Amino acid sequence: MAPRHATDPNRFRYVSTHAPGTYVEVRSASGAVVGPTVPAYQRGGEHASPALPKTITGFTKDAQGQSSLLFTAPSAQAGGAPFRVLAVQRLDGDTLILGISLADTNSTLHRLLLIEIAVALGALLTAALVGGGWSRSGSAHCETSRTPPRPSPRASSLSVSRATTSAPRSDASHARST
Repeated sequence: MAPRHATDPNRFRYVSTHAPGTYVEVRSASGAVVGPTVPAYQRGGEHASPALPKTITGFTKDAQGQSSLLFTAPSAQAGGAPFRVLAVQRLDGDTLILGISLADTNSTLHRLLLIEIAVALGALLTAALVGGGWSRSGSAHCETSRTPPRPSPRASSLSVSRATTSAPRSDASHARST
């Protein structure tokens, strides 16, 4: 395939085959659209486009001297997802505009939010069930540990008799028994 000339209006159409979800538009220095616009094809075969301003301003130069601007634009279709757009001023004076729909990103974030809510509710429910069981058994344990258990009369008499029989004899009492 022969290389395309820099002024060929179709020079960016190949992007639709390599990056089918990417919106492509080229504008001249005067702001007129040069060549065909390539819409962002989405699942189901539908295409979407960002609602771009007629004039794009606010470009900044990077360390290599390339002027570009990154911004979010609403969808041109009613109810469509917004686009993240990169506008790059080319050396020939044209502006290359690339846009990617945020539909997949928004869908993923929404799904993650639902998962996070479900996990948080599950954790709260588990904590309530387990914590409720611990507090009931814990309060009963605390009440019984506050009052010391009373010894039975038999245990009391046994401990007294052991104390008297196992006590060492003094020398005076030993002398009397001999």
